[in-house]
Amino acid sequence: MKPETQGHIDGLCAVYTVVNACKLLFDHSEKMDQRLFKALCIGISDLFPKIVYDGTEVVGLRRLLDAAVEWTARTHKCELVWSQPLFREKIATVDEYFAWLRSELRPIDGGPRAAIIGLGKPWEHWTVVRGVRGGRATYFDSWGFPDSTAFSYFTFEKSRAGEGKNQKTLLMYHQTFVLAAPRRQRPMSGLRDQIDSSFTRWPSFSAASLRSL
Repeated sequence: MKPETQGHIDGLCAVYTVVNACKLLFDHSEKMDQRLFKALCIGISDLFPKIVYDGTEVVGLRRLLDAAVEWTARTHKCELVWSQPLFREKIATVDEYFAWLRSELRPIDGGPRAAIIGLGKPWEHWTVVRGVRGGRATYFDSWGFPDSTAFSYFTFEKSRAGEGKNQKTLLMYHQTFVLAAPRRQRPMSGLRDQIDSSFTRWPSFSAASLRSL
């Protein structure tokens, strides 16, 4: 008999995935992770308690990313930009997908990038892709997923996914979110008591506008 661990039977991988993606992009300390975690939970408070035991799908993850955008603007005075480029696109093979993702993860404007991907059977999980090199991808995961896998670890076919012999992990490529932190700093007043009011003069970051980038 073994004790259960956090992440094994709960559904909070979406929250942790956004925390971990932002950790990669902004080099967060544990204290900053905690602050973002709190902000994300407040931002989707209406999804509790169901998100704890059932997790959340694409709509919930979009809301988490929007909450992270707002928190990043307040905390770092800079942009977090996200998009879902493959939402209505068709990719034929896993190799083609990772070739595309390799290109997407190249830094822009001097800033880093990361990707969040949705996994089906047997994981039913969200994880962060930190890089693609050669025939392998590397991950920054909250619970249990390998640090690195070959592309052949995945399949697009539901019938080939599962825990059995010769079965693979279902890659839900339409559920790919690309995050970027361009190194373009916003103009700031420099005074703490003027920061909040200054946000009203900048463009708002709605889900629709960000997904169009």
